[in-house]
Amino acid sequence: MVRKREGKKKRALNPGHFRRWGFNLILSSIIGARLYYVILHFEEFRGDLWGVINPFHGGNLGIGGWSWYGGFIGALLASIVYFKIKKLPFLPYADAVAPSIGFSAFFLTRIGAFSTGAVSARQRVRPWG
Repeated sequence: MVRKREGKKKRALNPGHFRRWGFNLILSSIIGARLYYVILHFEEFRGDLWGVINPFHGGNLGIGGWSWYGGFIGALLASIVYFKIKKLPFLPYADAVAPSIGFSAFFLTRIGAFSTGAVSARQRVRPWG
């Protein structure tokens, strides 16, 4: 059975909201990824809380220790807050960006892991791989 939706106006999605939401997503996912890592590995930072944001922590340049799950949770929470404050419907905007989220998150995570040496390929000697 198919029902007509009468009386509902179809609203266009505002591109300006995508830009502001995107900036908030990037910032909140970075903060969430780092915060989640620090919570899971707090014993590493127990004596030196400055190491949470210090780019030279452990003698290396760069802040190591991010978590994909923390980035996702941070971005999701920031999205909920953003759409509540702006009084916008969440699902139409989420539907518009959903195809790109999985690809870009996985792609950037793999590139980051490969560049830090966390993932490396082994040479295969068998003909089938």
